[in-house]
Amino acid sequence: MELLWNPRRPTDVNRLAIAALLLAAGCNTSEPVVIPPGTGPVAATPSSSATVPAATADFTMWISNQGSRHPTIDIEVRIDDSVVVDGSFPAGQHTFFPYALRLGPGTHRLVARTPGGTRIEQTFEVSAEKPRYATLFFWSYEGDPVRFTFELFDEPPGFG
Repeated sequence: MELLWNPRRPTDVNRLAIAALLLAAGCNTSEPVVIPPGTGPVAATPSSSATVPAATADFTMWISNQGSRHPTIDIEVRIDDSVVVDGSFPAGQHTFFPYALRLGPGTHRLVARTPGGTRIEQTFEVSAEKPRYATLFFWSYEGDPVRFTFELFDEPPGFG
């Protein structure tokens, strides 16, 4: 029998901290799940020069590598032809990287792609009255097609 938590292994401590955050967030879906950089299994959030303070964002997107075939995957995300995220994302079903953006009201076009050719293109609306939220997940499980999914929400998504 394998123990789920071993205090001698830092990655298990990180997993426990993430699980506690996800459990707490699952009880209150009005607050977004934000895993602070350095507390998860990776040291830093993949880069974005387009992010703004969360209080001024009208669109927040969480990106995750949900696959098992790629321990890390390079993902470039463009919105309206501008690169908003470009980085290497570690695999992990409970690893979500938030990106708070200020896009302005109207229709926007998202294109996400990997160097291997996996791609998604999606249009979405941002309102002047209320922020929008989204998840962009990369999937790569053995036996399933490699793909992205993009989901929009009117409230921050609950992870758990």
